[in-house]
Amino acid sequence: MKYFIYCRKSTEGEENQVLSIPAQKSEMIPFAEKANLEVVELLEESKTASKTGRPVFNKMLDRIEKGEADGILVWQPNRIARNSMDGGRVIYMMDEGKIKEIRSPFRTYINTSEDKFFLALEFNMAKKDTDDISRNVKRGYREKVRRGEYPSKAPYGYVNVDYGKDSRNIAPHPTEGAIIRKIFEEASTGNYTGKELADLTYDMGILSRKKGKKLCLSTIYRILHDPAYYGYFYFNEELHYNQGTYEPLISKPLFDLVQDKMGFAEAKPKSSNKDFINYLGIMRCPDCGCAITASIKKGHIYYHCTQRKGRCSNNKYLREEDLEKQIEDYIAPLSNAIDDDFLDIVLKIVRKHYAKEIKINQDFLISLQNRYAEVRKEKTDLLDLLLRKVIKEEQYKDKSNALTEEEATLKAKLEDNSYNANKWLELMEGFFKQVNLLQKFWFEGNPQTKREIFKSVGWNPILSDKKLLMDYKNPYNILLEFRHFSLKQGR
Repeated sequence: MKYFIYCRKSTEGEENQVLSIPAQKSEMIPFAEKANLEVVELLEESKTASKTGRPVFNKMLDRIEKGEADGILVWQPNRIARNSMDGGRVIYMMDEGKIKEIRSPFRTYINTSEDKFFLALEFNMAKKDTDDISRNVKRGYREKVRRGEYPSKAPYGYVNVDYGKDSRNIAPHPTEGAIIRKIFEEASTGNYTGKELADLTYDMGILSRKKGKKLCLSTIYRILHDPAYYGYFYFNEELHYNQGTYEPLISKPLFDLVQDKMGFAEAKPKSSNKDFINYLGIMRCPDCGCAITASIKKGHIYYHCTQRKGRCSNNKYLREEDLEKQIEDYIAPLSNAIDDDFLDIVLKIVRKHYAKEIKINQDFLISLQNRYAEVRKEKTDLLDLLLRKVIKEEQYKDKSNALTEEEATLKAKLEDNSYNANKWLELMEGFFKQVNLLQKFWFEGNPQTKREIFKSVGWNPILSDKKLLMDYKNPYNILLEFRHFSLKQGR
């Protein structure tokens, strides 16, 4: 067999605790050599895997399709995919025999129903981990807004300030604050155009943050139209009061005067009274490819093709209650597949599957901890040799630099919590229990919960002649196959 080594780390902040690419390489190259594996090429990529479109990853799969290799070596399966489409392509290539093996230092996945099922679960849990991070970040922003704290990067005239754990807000910039106040005062006279105010801002010393040049006209208008300067701010299109948590640079009457003199429309929050259409943006029309939209008639919601590309033959309207009944028909087989009896069986399989992996993971961490302690002791001993003049300063520096570099690499590996077998076991168990209760969540859930269930389960849903058609996303489709496979095995 021939392998590609694939090393990836996101640059988008979602994987701060994940091993760096050099550290992954330092593990994977010796791993391949020790196992005597033929490596075609080592590939590196600094892109998030929660979105499709990674050029190096896609090219690697294209090369595997052409027969250049039939295996992938990765530090962890979540280096490969954190989204359904990429994960689905990898599983499909295993079905087709194009990928014969995916191997990490902790586990090998081959083309069997059980291995593909667990690999799909790994991809799904990686996506869930990313989604959880995103939800936690959004939750943190909402909490900041509730406290009246400015939730994003400070506008011109302010700086971001840390006030301790989980508390970050804005405060007037020591010099820019007064300049922005002056710009509002001059704008309120009605004697300046936007371009003249941009020139004045530049002459007074405020430059663009990215390029260090004069602020463009749109930035000047955005400043003059921003309620943050009188103590209010927008979040999710709603206007919020800062509750006195940061100092306004101007008064509300001055802000209103500027809006009038500059000809701006009054700054108002966007209406939040629009009817909530629960399943918009999920389904498409199979005939013309347009999105499925909705209309409200006599108090009921009806889904239908937008017909944006012209008259479409798929022109029937489906009432939301009837759509939900069809969604329920897709959810029922999943909950039935993981009934209470099979839930006990599958949890035993999952725990057995991860038992060896947990042991390998624990041994690996112990070896890292031991070596980390040895390096720190070697550094102490080395300093002692220097102080006793047993070695020269040049020898000390060379050896100390090498040890410090190794210490940093070991520390990064110890802090790498993205692949903790116990953590993944907990996620897997949680997933199966969630599927077991999926119908309950559906029937008891609010509209947002139902929307999220529909999106998480359905792959490429279409609405054709008032009928919902879709496939199951990974790992739900493989879950049904695994259930069938287990019944055949007599489990």
